[in-house]
Amino acid sequence: MGYDDLKVIEAANFLRSISDGAPHGPTLDDAVHAARATAAMSESFHTGTWVTL
Repeated sequence: MGYDDLKVIEAANFLRSISDGAPHGPTLDDAVHAARATAAMSESFHTGTWVTL
């Protein structure tokens, strides 16, 4: 798939989300969870210990 194809798919999912009222793809909550996991990995690396999420 090319860049243009992916943009068409993203646009279709965006419009479907608007019409359905439900997310079709990653949400802001997903981004927050990913950021927390990344921060925990960094902390674990620097401290050399397990980190609880």
